[in-house]
Amino acid sequence: MSALLDRLVALADREGSRPAAVAPGAAAAAPGAASGRRRRPPPALVLRAAGGLRSALLRLADRLVPPEVAMVERASAIITVVGIRTAARLGIADTLAEGPRTAADLARAAGVDARALHRVLRLLAGAGVFSLDSAGRFSNTRLSDVLRGRGHPRSVRGYAEFVSSAWALRAWAAFDRTVETGRSAFELVHGKTLWEYFAEHPEEGVVFDQGIGDLTRLCTPFVAAAYPFQRLRTVCDVAGGRGALLAEILAQHPQLRGVLFDQASVQQDTSLFEVLGVAGRVERVAGDFFERLPEGHDAYLLQNVLHDWDDERCAVILGVCRRAMLPGRKLLIIETVVEPNQTAADRARGDITMMAFCSDGRQRSAAEHRALLERTGFRLERVIAVASVDIIEGVAV
Repeated sequence: MSALLDRLVALADREGSRPAAVAPGAAAAAPGAASGRRRRPPPALVLRAAGGLRSALLRLADRLVPPEVAMVERASAIITVVGIRTAARLGIADTLAEGPRTAADLARAAGVDARALHRVLRLLAGAGVFSLDSAGRFSNTRLSDVLRGRGHPRSVRGYAEFVSSAWALRAWAAFDRTVETGRSAFELVHGKTLWEYFAEHPEEGVVFDQGIGDLTRLCTPFVAAAYPFQRLRTVCDVAGGRGALLAEILAQHPQLRGVLFDQASVQQDTSLFEVLGVAGRVERVAGDFFERLPEGHDAYLLQNVLHDWDDERCAVILGVCRRAMLPGRKLLIIETVVEPNQTAADRARGDITMMAFCSDGRQRSAAEHRALLERTGFRLERVIAVASVDIIEGVAV
């Protein structure tokens, strides 16, 4: 089993380090972009195999200890989660990028208590997030490296700060009320929807947007490589945020032009287009997807949009999309399909998060997506499995 895992990791590393092909006439990379070499994502099959093997090893590890020990460890996960958030907010991984440091050194740089910080980082070192040597110096590991700032190409620091922020933890603490009533824990605790809350607390909305952007960036290379975008001329990314998905698609498919459609406040930081050298092929349009979309594009993208809403509001969004589209054009819904009896933990976690934070939000099954599409003037063409997400392809009829 160890040999198989080594082979999977080696294959993933080899695929990820190959330079991507550059089509004739493609725009050169912008200043500050990776020099001529773009990491190609490892095949989705490799990722699924590695994920399955990892899950099997974790289940095996649970069988090596009494069940009450395994359960206590799982129930205590929140302690590690808040420790990770603290380290992320203090920028510990950025400081350690310069070399090993003691907690006292790190505390002086961050302006916090040295003894308290040592205890937190000791916990995280035990969890493999950082390393701690016999001289009391902490160092980065491959895990903590991705807690570095947003300039790091694989950073998930935004997600680490968002997932256990104070306003989110209040909702999770009331999750039993969601199970009792079927209503969003967030709304029960805060008395308003997630979007209304962010309108009143824009600084928290920024943290949320950064966290969701980190999650989006994890799957964008696989989505861009899995669908035949080379057959299209224009795409419109609906509610595309800062443009992570659209930028990756344009970078991999240099014949494409794209429209980034979202609220103006969300589009304030779209520097990724410049970083990937595709800014000249992007038009930014501000608006509301409940009202109207730019018309006449070959394909429209909806990534992690429908799972925020109930069926009635999803039907409104899809109806607006259909009115903007000519017959035969493509609608690509990029979400995690979760079947009723499917137990994949990563997919189930996403569904529970929607249940806790959104009004009747949920991850839907293929049949539920089909019903929504057929109700709003589309035909479900196919579902393409891509790593931990899926591309639900609809055709306007």
